[in-house]
Amino acid sequence: MWTWPALISKPEIRGKFKSSTKEGISGIISTRLASNLPKEIKDALGEPNLAERLRGNSEDINESFERVKAIMRRQQKGVEAIREVEGLKETMDEREEEYMKQYRLLTDSNKRESKELNRRIDILVHERNDARRNFDRAVRDIGDRDAELRRVTAKLEASVMQERRLNAEIIAKEEQLRQTTQAIEDLEHEMDRRREIIEDHTRAEREREAAQAQIGTLEERVAELQAHKEGLEKELGLTTKEKVKRFLMKYGIPLAFAVAISSVVGVILSTLNAAGKGAKAMGKKLGNGLTDL
Repeated sequence: MWTWPALISKPEIRGKFKSSTKEGISGIISTRLASNLPKEIKDALGEPNLAERLRGNSEDINESFERVKAIMRRQQKGVEAIREVEGLKETMDEREEEYMKQYRLLTDSNKRESKELNRRIDILVHERNDARRNFDRAVRDIGDRDAELRRVTAKLEASVMQERRLNAEIIAKEEQLRQTTQAIEDLEHEMDRRREIIEDHTRAEREREAAQAQIGTLEERVAELQAHKEGLEKELGLTTKEKVKRFLMKYGIPLAFAVAISSVVGVILSTLNAAGKGAKAMGKKLGNGLTDL
């Protein structure tokens, strides 16, 4: 019989773990359950990205919330209070989700839409903060009822605060990704200008040589930024489908069309990857090309 360390060390098994988690650990196992796995399996799966950590934290919130409700029902305390806090949580979740959605739209959209989205986000921030305060107040009121509820609500509050920290971290990473992508595009534009100089034979030889040397420096910087961009995408847990959608939206493609096109691309890449080693290489090359767009 294979032990876990021996089993996970087998190349074919390790490869399956890695391929299964290429688009995220959630495809085979929850983030919370993954934390209890042996070290060898954790190493094969890799560190959870922000999207996976957020999903795992949401599981903790829901579990704690259900425990709070179960205790109150058992103690026959405050049926109306349960309904009230359920409604407040639903409102808070809706506001949080809408804020994150609109912020991503702002990041992905072209400049023509930014002014309206900024106004919408300002309103959502106010609504989200109000919903947070109302929920927090209701949870504290429940926790004040007795020691058992206080323990459970303390865990609930901690998980909610962690969710907010993760969302803030996601927003910060999204902004870093936006700036890095813009920097890459600016440098590539500069490289195009240098190539025009090189190809212009009416220019002095010294000027064309200088342009060639500058291209080498610019290429190195683009490579560094591209590696940083890929790291950010990995941290955020962006799939190929999501990256294609963002690219299309940035250049003015409406959301519905961007989603449809990116879904088709995702299906094509999945089909290629399932067709064999040669097709996998083609799929990877296509995926890389789309990402570089």
